[in-house]
Amino acid sequence: MKHIGVGTALMLSLVVMLVVLPFSKLPPLHTFEARYGDLLMTYLAKKTPPSENIIVVKITEDTLATLPYRSPLDRELLADVVEKILGANPKGIGIDILLDQPSEKAKDDRLFALLEKNPDKVFVVFAEKEDGLSDGQFAYQTKVLENASKSIAVLPKDGSDGIVRYFLEARPYGNEMMPSLAHAMAGTKPDQLSNDQSRIVYQHKEDGRPRDFPTYPAHAVKVLPPAWFADKYVFIGVDLPFIDRHRTPFSSSLGEIDGAMPGVFIHAHILDQVLSGVRINEIKSFSAMILMWIGGIIGLLVVRIRQSIWLRVAVLFSCIAGCVGLSLIAFELELVLAPTIAIITTMSLSAILGSAILWQSDRSEKRFVRDAWSHYVSPDVVDDMISHPEKMKLGGEKMDVSFIFTDIAGFTTMSENMPVEQLSVVLNNYLDRVSDEFVKAGATLDKFVGDAVIGFIGAPFPDEDHPNKAVKLAIAINNVCCEYQAELAKSGFKFGHTRIGVHSGQAIVGNFGGSNFFDYTALGDTVNTAARLEGANKVFGSHVCVSGATAKRATDHEFRPMGQIILAGKTKPVEALEPIGAILVKAPPTGVYHNAYMGLDKDPISSMQTFKSLEKEYPDDYLVKYHLGRLKNGLSSTSIDLTGGSIK
Repeated sequence: MKHIGVGTALMLSLVVMLVVLPFSKLPPLHTFEARYGDLLMTYLAKKTPPSENIIVVKITEDTLATLPYRSPLDRELLADVVEKILGANPKGIGIDILLDQPSEKAKDDRLFALLEKNPDKVFVVFAEKEDGLSDGQFAYQTKVLENASKSIAVLPKDGSDGIVRYFLEARPYGNEMMPSLAHAMAGTKPDQLSNDQSRIVYQHKEDGRPRDFPTYPAHAVKVLPPAWFADKYVFIGVDLPFIDRHRTPFSSSLGEIDGAMPGVFIHAHILDQVLSGVRINEIKSFSAMILMWIGGIIGLLVVRIRQSIWLRVAVLFSCIAGCVGLSLIAFELELVLAPTIAIITTMSLSAILGSAILWQSDRSEKRFVRDAWSHYVSPDVVDDMISHPEKMKLGGEKMDVSFIFTDIAGFTTMSENMPVEQLSVVLNNYLDRVSDEFVKAGATLDKFVGDAVIGFIGAPFPDEDHPNKAVKLAIAINNVCCEYQAELAKSGFKFGHTRIGVHSGQAIVGNFGGSNFFDYTALGDTVNTAARLEGANKVFGSHVCVSGATAKRATDHEFRPMGQIILAGKTKPVEALEPIGAILVKAPPTGVYHNAYMGLDKDPISSMQTFKSLEKEYPDDYLVKYHLGRLKNGLSSTSIDLTGGSIK
């Protein structure tokens, strides 16, 4: 049997490394790598003694219940808390609350006077327009905090899964460097900071859960002994459901809910890290490439073993296990974070490539195609792909697709109040009807996630008309689900309406998994945007939300604008529109509504009058109610911020 020479092994492993390298920055490799690092952080990071000098004062629902209004946060309460803590002579006070809009003048003046008077003790977060602030919010914040000690508000999120793994030490602001809130409170000198991102060292307990900090509710501070705050670092921030809560590395092991953390506690972890001097050493750039190349060489050397295939497999898995073991040791001893998943991927792909060169086997190709695709597309498509396998590109391929996300409003509440057997019947009937619409439209079903149905049009085979088909499918699903909702209502079942999001664009589409598990899916920003557009329906009260990217190409349909929405993880707004065919209430003529909508930016006063008139004539129109409500609250722009769980 031929074997791969050393020179060939070196060259092939280099080629594999260069191929894997760019994909290591993209899902799913980047996500796997990041999640692996999360697990190391959660269970193996060096534990330092809990800092007794960091305290969190949190605004909770109980705190808000004592106030005359919820938003903006009552400045008198904030001033009282700051004044009380200042009287105890703390090391520093960090306010993790954006002060980007006015409240009552006397209360505002008192709070801002305290900030200006104590710039060496009190530090407040400051956001910029690139963080999602409107021009008005930024201008107000800049004016009132001119003489206050400002620090970075934003907590960067990983674009692949939204987890906060890094923080900015500082970033330019004018002629100076604005520090992170932690560095500002620690008194780090500006010349010691850079605008690079540093990996956050989240301190954890023995069970892998995040470390607790001494925490007190804001409304109780006035009765607490001053000695509790003396010589302490005190953070002030919110701990409220769905507001300023972020996924952290703990989400990888504890789940979405238990792994989420209010932003103020993340700042506390960062300060703990800054004070202790602990830092994670990530292997990047050239060193990472060398390690990946070595992994590829090992994978090809395994193929050279002239024994049974099972021995080669055993040796390969032993090498993978050794790679994982070395990474665990390096992290536990010196907090060295190696690109372990990228190394293993290069090693495995090199072994696979070597095996292909030696054996040139293709006998399982047709079975692979049928098994991988039979769950996603019609039998006719599967037969065509088996006859013409060159049409299918294995792995990931960039394609132009339209993604459709659906979800049932209030499903969690409904499932809690309905017997399991009954829920199963109701949900299965629902999923059957929705799935049938996907099949009729020629769409590819991606997956079911609980009550959510996710699919796309434009893959596995290109379809230039996919935006039109996606909008038509969304309208059809909306109609079918409304009919089903009405049927259940006659039987006494309260069933939520279906929210649908549609977005078109480039995505990496393909089979991801291994020889025993296939998951044909799409990855990329197009997918994330479609998912967030589905969630935007909850804000507007609508059923279907379509992106501008889709609407511009779906020329068979008419739309009305909903807003220029800023979605989580984005800084640029996404145009959101509603298909006219999805409106199931009495609504104003499209032209009349459009003129009122355009007035939000050009002539808010006239726009408000128009929307008031429309509300009287069309009281059930949710978009009319929504924009009128924003106008009444002083928000006149078509730009709508949906980031961080807040609505501005």
